[in-house]
Amino acid sequence: MIHMFVVQATIDIFLIDWERPKPVMSSKDGQKSEEGAVSIWRTYFVANEWNEIQTCRKINPILQLFTTVFFLHVVGFQYLASADPYSSFSLDSSQYRSGDSRVFRFALGACVFLIIGLIQWLFHTLFYERFICDEVREFVDLCSMANISVFIMQNAQYGYYIHGRSVHGRADTDMKDMYNQLKREEDN
Repeated sequence: MIHMFVVQATIDIFLIDWERPKPVMSSKDGQKSEEGAVSIWRTYFVANEWNEIQTCRKINPILQLFTTVFFLHVVGFQYLASADPYSSFSLDSSQYRSGDSRVFRFALGACVFLIIGLIQWLFHTLFYERFICDEVREFVDLCSMANISVFIMQNAQYGYYIHGRSVHGRADTDMKDMYNQLKREEDN
């Protein structure tokens, strides 16, 4: 946890806004001049979405703990941690049962915990991200629609680049222009 905090705190992130100012008609002579401003709200929105995907996990910790406790106590995996060579999932009071081995208990709990975590990770990677919702791909699409690229330097010599330059040229438009741009992209 501390390592993750240090990594996230030491990353350098640069948001590159490719939007050019809109030409504004001057009222005196009717010529276009580059006096328009570019809105910063798209950059704020991309930065906010970046902060939100920092909290995405492939493993749900609450589900992880509850299913581990379920398999250990309800299903009866805890009874497999005895030092008996013939152990079972249920406790029979008529048979002799030796005490639990601490090493077996730890190994059994760790194995159940890791297997449940692996199953969650596989479900999230193979099914959820492909068919339901992939936060990273949605972030890349947002960068492209917002005409903002993201340059992430993990250390001084290593980093990532998300090319968010829009193919439409402008992202700071009204809904009608945005709809026409998306329709044009769909037709091609």
